Amino acid sequence: MQQMKIMDNMEPYSLSQDTIVLKPKVAQWLISYWAYLVCTVLAFGISTIDGFPFPKAAVLTSIFFALCAFWYLGYMRSLTYRISPEQLQVSFGVMTTEVEYMELFRINDYKESSTMLQKLFGIKNVIITSNESKTPELTLIGVPRNLDIISVIRQRVITNRKKYNIHEIANR
Repeated sequence: MQQMKIMDNMEPYSLSQDTIVLKPKVAQWLISYWAYLVCTVLAFGISTIDGFPFPKAAVLTSIFFALCAFWYLGYMRSLTYRISPEQLQVSFGVMTTEVEYMELFRINDYKESSTMLQKLFGIKNVIITSNESKTPELTLIGVPRNLDIISVIRQRVITNRKKYNIHEIANR
């Protein structure tokens, strides 16, 4: 039976046959959807001003932005990245769940990026490019910055290419 490890900020990981499970940090939701929260507060604040001609519309707007923000929070909490010895799986969805699979031997390149706010919260995005037609680029958002997950993925890609005798020929 395959062992799963849920990755957190300081938990060690293994290059062995473990399946690594990553979930975006809640800070990523704050960074991505802070504008929805600001609009919620502003719309509600405007509705409390005496003499404002459309207080009900402002309250409805506030409720709309709050629902959008919490919908995205649910989506962000449902987002799970599983890195097995042979596949990268991404599952997501609030009402229904969808799972996308990427064979590790198809991965071509890796890149890390962080915005200023992500640096403040200690998270990063990991961008993976592959030669899959359905998912040529996959971004793992909200990954803890102190995890060197690219090294793990890279080692597993090399292992899978050797296992299946796959050689990449670059024609650029």
